[in-house]
Amino acid sequence: MCYDLGKLIMKMKQYERCENILQEALSQIPVNELPSLTDDCRYLVLLAKLQDKVNKNNNALLSLQQLSIRISLIL
Repeated sequence: MCYDLGKLIMKMKQYERCENILQEALSQIPVNELPSLTDDCRYLVLLAKLQDKVNKNNNALLSLQQLSIRISLIL
């Protein structure tokens, strides 16, 4: 649900609000279950796209590094 909401808010160009929603979703206690890891990966991809769009390139890189870590947990 946070992914769809974040995507919609990003389309409305409310970037800071979108980033806050995604960061809050990612701040939940990590669970090593496939559905939770998959959701986290979706949030991180959207967050990296958002950060790239607003020229927060270092933050986008960090988000992609976190994504890489989460993907390694899935595989």
